[in-house]
Amino acid sequence: MPAPERKSDLPIGCMVPLNLEEAALKLEGMLSTGSEDIFKPIPTGFSHYDAVMGGGLHSGDLHIVSGVQNIGKTAKVLQMASFIASQGVLVLVICYEHNVVNLWERLLCQCSYREQADEYVTTNALQSAYIATIRERDRLIGQGDGRDLHLLDEVISLLPHGMRAWNRLSERAQNLWLVMGDGLYTTIDALAQYLEIAFQYNNRVVLIIDYIQQIPVIETERRLEVEERIERALKGLKALALRYTDDGKVLPVVAVAAVDEAGLRRGRVHVEDLWGNATIQYEPDVVWVGNREGKTEDGETVIRWGIEKNRRGPSDLEFRHIYHGAAYFLDPVGEPVPE
Repeated sequence: MPAPERKSDLPIGCMVPLNLEEAALKLEGMLSTGSEDIFKPIPTGFSHYDAVMGGGLHSGDLHIVSGVQNIGKTAKVLQMASFIASQGVLVLVICYEHNVVNLWERLLCQCSYREQADEYVTTNALQSAYIATIRERDRLIGQGDGRDLHLLDEVISLLPHGMRAWNRLSERAQNLWLVMGDGLYTTIDALAQYLEIAFQYNNRVVLIIDYIQQIPVIETERRLEVEERIERALKGLKALALRYTDDGKVLPVVAVAAVDEAGLRRGRVHVEDLWGNATIQYEPDVVWVGNREGKTEDGETVIRWGIEKNRRGPSDLEFRHIYHGAAYFLDPVGEPVPE
């Protein structure tokens, strides 16, 4: 079909139109130059959810993870990130709530956890190991010991099953990138620049945002209302996922979302309680919502994680998961909740 002589003839961000034959030829090119991996979903490590989502995260899709406060939403997406990175996919985590050291610590705790194990790494254990290591460093320096000090090795040696956790974390180290987002500067355009760098190393990238309401949206003509800003951030993330997928790359986006005040007051939330206008209910392809459901006999928190929206398969499904808060670890296989 007739096309613009230059892409610049179109408004910024608009794609060149293709007729059906051109679209088919584009697919032909993807088949001839790409690998089968660009057509495969990316498993998250949570088996029930992967099953109902057609195998996992699909390129071009926007997933929302939400729920009541303090139920481990950040821990859940970090656990997903760790599993996905172990499969050879590059995961880019942009967190507006925690710095990279804090995220690294949580990932180490998760990697140390084993079912029915008596001990694992916790943040309290890490703090104690840091202090003990610094004291040992000062003691050696005071004695004039000139040997090289490998302080992180010393920290790991003081942790319960620390070497096991370190080895597991090291297996995925090159595929898991952590970024502390800035509520003033880490805009959608900045996220796109991070992705440009990531795709230089891997053709399959998962972008994880924690959390979506913190993404800054700059408008020079007028001040945006909060719901307008959230809407633009949502549309920007979805546009990124679609744009890179159209270029033959693999990019699912997973974003943590906050709940509005009314939902928090009720104590049990659903997709309609997500903070923002109606766009936050319609724009995502999949929405996961978490609510508390008491404690186990051992005092561990039980979370009901439900899929309340799913364009890839069935929705309105819930599964009970035990959340081991000290290890930031969610049991990956949940117990189905009867309808």
